[in-house]
Amino acid sequence: MNPVMITIPEPCHENWNNMTPVEQGRYCDVCSKEVKDFTAMNDEQMQSYLNKTTDKVCGHFKASQINRELITAPRENGLFKHLWKLLLPVFFFAPKAFAQKTLPQNLQGKDSVVDYTHKRLVLGMVVKGIGIIPQEKGIKIITGKVIQKGSGDAISWVDIRIDDSVFCRTDVEGRFTLKIAKDKLNGTIKIGAVGYVSQELKVKKIIEKEGQQIEIQLELAMSGGISLVNPAVKKTNQQVVKKEMSVVKEKYTVLNDKVKIYPNPVANGNTCSLQFNEVDKGEYTAILTNIDGRAVQQTTFTVPDKNYVFHLDLNKEVSAGAYLLRIMNKDGKLFYNGKIVLE
Repeated sequence: MNPVMITIPEPCHENWNNMTPVEQGRYCDVCSKEVKDFTAMNDEQMQSYLNKTTDKVCGHFKASQINRELITAPRENGLFKHLWKLLLPVFFFAPKAFAQKTLPQNLQGKDSVVDYTHKRLVLGMVVKGIGIIPQEKGIKIITGKVIQKGSGDAISWVDIRIDDSVFCRTDVEGRFTLKIAKDKLNGTIKIGAVGYVSQELKVKKIIEKEGQQIEIQLELAMSGGISLVNPAVKKTNQQVVKKEMSVVKEKYTVLNDKVKIYPNPVANGNTCSLQFNEVDKGEYTAILTNIDGRAVQQTTFTVPDKNYVFHLDLNKEVSAGAYLLRIMNKDGKLFYNGKIVLE
């Protein structure tokens, strides 16, 4: 069997304990499908099962079972089988000192079993041809986690690109798996998420840590409108002595508690609802911006009552990812800002 790797690009958020037990795993009422339990299988059993099935598989895995090459025992050929039978008498008549060798004290009376404890489990779809990744020659596979600088909290839906082509996104636990081809070894990895300062890393620097869990820290971006104040110029004898440029934050109140967005995440090209509670009537503008701050959609609408639900049709040409949704009031002041995820 060819070596394979199991990855879960988009882990399922449903609770395993809330599912209905069935013969080979559990049944998810939300997804209306059976979830196969792989946690008791070894590498060879998993690979054998996945190679035999022709359908898509939804599975329950230990964290240690994914994002690595599955290890399978080499097949025993016929000649070795017969040689083994001839060698058996040699072992039976070997000097008994061979069997009486004293074991270290800490191993005496113990079975030869290594016990591994796995506290974190992963639930998600394994799609044949996508979820199972054959090991390609010359491909570097990097795994890691993106966290918030200072707090250490995991950041989900972080976009990770290499020269705007190779792309992956962190899961709900901030983890990612990135495949790097030979022609990208001199490239630059760009990491960005809404509300965070983007970061760039050289591929070569990351490759040096291949085989290790890479931790990337992103810093929270400064929130608030920015305005430029005219330079203060002081002159002496008609010569410019000093020029000062001041950047100040515009003061405003962000009424996050007066607007609710649902569903969030929302399917790409669908409609999301903006629920306004106890707000001023009038005209509002919703602006959807990407991680680079570029507006990808802008919609102006009227709120006729202080309690109102507006259904925002999302542009189907906007790609999946995390975005910042800003709502401006009729005076052009920021009324709401928040994160929205398109799937």
